[in-house]
Amino acid sequence: MLPKNEQKLLYKLYKNCISNNLHNLSDIHIIPPSVKIALSLGYKFSFSDQPNMNDMEKCIHEGMRKIAWKIFFNLHDNDNSMSESDLLIHKIKKSVCPSKISCPLEKVLFGEQFPKKCTSFIKSKCKKGSILHAYLKSDLESFMSKHDIIIKPSDKNAGLCIMNFSDYASEIRKQLNDINTYRPATKSEYEIKTLECRDKSNYMCNTLFQNKRLKRIVPLKAKPAKFYILPKMHKPFTNFPNGRPISSTLNAINRGISMLLDKILQPLSLHIGNLILDSPHLLLLLQNLKLDPTKKYILITADINSMYLELPLNVCKKNCLAFYEKFKNVTQFPIAISNVKLKQLLDLSLDYSFLEFEDELFYQTKGIQMGNCASVSIANITAGVELEGIWKEEIVFNGRFIDDLIAIADVTNVTTSYKQFVENMLQHNFLKFTFDISEHSVNFLDMTIQLNNDNSITTTIYQKPMNKHEFVHYNSNHPRHLLKSLPYSCGLRIKRTCSDEQVQRLELKKLMSKFMNRGYPTNILDNAMVKLEAINRADLLRPKSSLLINFLSLHNTDLLRSQNCIYVERKNNPHNTYITIPFTNRVKSLSRLIVDLFIKSLNKCSSEALKKCIVDVNVKVAFSVPNAIRKCIDR
Repeated sequence: MLPKNEQKLLYKLYKNCISNNLHNLSDIHIIPPSVKIALSLGYKFSFSDQPNMNDMEKCIHEGMRKIAWKIFFNLHDNDNSMSESDLLIHKIKKSVCPSKISCPLEKVLFGEQFPKKCTSFIKSKCKKGSILHAYLKSDLESFMSKHDIIIKPSDKNAGLCIMNFSDYASEIRKQLNDINTYRPATKSEYEIKTLECRDKSNYMCNTLFQNKRLKRIVPLKAKPAKFYILPKMHKPFTNFPNGRPISSTLNAINRGISMLLDKILQPLSLHIGNLILDSPHLLLLLQNLKLDPTKKYILITADINSMYLELPLNVCKKNCLAFYEKFKNVTQFPIAISNVKLKQLLDLSLDYSFLEFEDELFYQTKGIQMGNCASVSIANITAGVELEGIWKEEIVFNGRFIDDLIAIADVTNVTTSYKQFVENMLQHNFLKFTFDISEHSVNFLDMTIQLNNDNSITTTIYQKPMNKHEFVHYNSNHPRHLLKSLPYSCGLRIKRTCSDEQVQRLELKKLMSKFMNRGYPTNILDNAMVKLEAINRADLLRPKSSLLINFLSLHNTDLLRSQNCIYVERKNNPHNTYITIPFTNRVKSLSRLIVDLFIKSLNKCSSEALKKCIVDVNVKVAFSVPNAIRKCIDR
């Protein structure tokens, strides 16, 4: 039995959190209220348990190792720095094959038993608190263990789905049994192909990064991509919804290669003229679009059906190589690379698409894996080349965000029906489209675009009917500054998107009401509203990011000049060393406490040579979420 004050908190959570964001697709008719509360709190909700000191100790030891190695290399390098390509390869290598080799300077800098001393000090600063969240967590874990179910987020952020594992597995097998896209693979085939990929990758890296200390970006241990689906609750279904296929390539043999390929292809994507980078980019373009008030226009939105699976790999490679050849002399790349090496990177990234489900191996024979690090860049370039010539002369504006297209057509002199006009335009050899046409308004990305009687364009916020927009709960074990800033940052999106001030105020009130339902105090919401009301929308639309400014400088120089934008380049300090610690709200000022412990130990060093290198090391703390609901229900 919970104490009285915790019973009141439980009831408050129950009242505020139980909503229609849970989809019960299982044969379990009665779900315990505590389980409903836990799941209603959200996929990212983190329980406020006492910190795990074993995990904390491991993180502190890893921070020691990182700092010691950085000082070690600074001590022995003549130039005391790394080139841009070195830093890139170091970052990729760290994510795919992190080294755990102890540095000889660890004991010199930190002495004996430093991690245990730190955790003991942190433990002494821990405050005891409510066990309510731990109670909800244990109830959820108990419910999961008693039933053969699986809980996954649905597609399009439509809430969590509670499913029988047998139904979930049947939908996955139905997709994997599609012989046009997948085929069964054997363990021996996978091992042979893994060795082949490893040898080719190492050979390419040895020739590409000669005389580089950090050139190995192939993981020592690799696994096939983990295959899973996200149920499409927004689509009609009879017994079980179709699933969006996802391949998690976190431990794949070619992950490092794909990351390197993506870093090369991303700058190339800026040369796709009709590419839309994000919603602020589209808003800026629409704001500066002037339509003739005497003509007739229609709004068109289109979607490329299953684009990633429908793109032939040979076409992807051909288009990426041709695009590179066309723009390589006017593009700045992080690493100089030849056409031959780029072809090798494309082969290594796309030709080893193995995946696994329940210890069964499959090979994807068609399309790009959704989960490959370079998939978005490859798809953007390929689609940009393939769709370059489809737009008719009546199209006065067109843009594409990955597989979503938008266009405005002058139909004053069009003699056919609007539907026939669009169908004749959207013709392609292997890409298929679905589209919508309107004379008044369309929904695209996160906005509704309206065409008024005088052919002026206005925009407002658009929320998909199935999207629950369950923000992080205020009782979640997240840093307080993040929770306090969330209402304001979400309000900026509304302020920027809504062109009408009355609509802005109405949408902001709705937003703050949603945050109130997630436990946010009234004073935080009121402060956010005051700050938002003082902001000028024109300032929000002005380009600020280097990516958008570089894109506009290539394709919309007049627009960029009219905005009179000022960009101050912000470079990350290469000497910053981040220590990743599981966050806990049971310790006050945890970040400052950790930094002080490390700095105090480093300042005790008596070596003058080491002191010079220590000055250049700036210790920072980054937090990870220790125990989110996501970790409780992942299977």
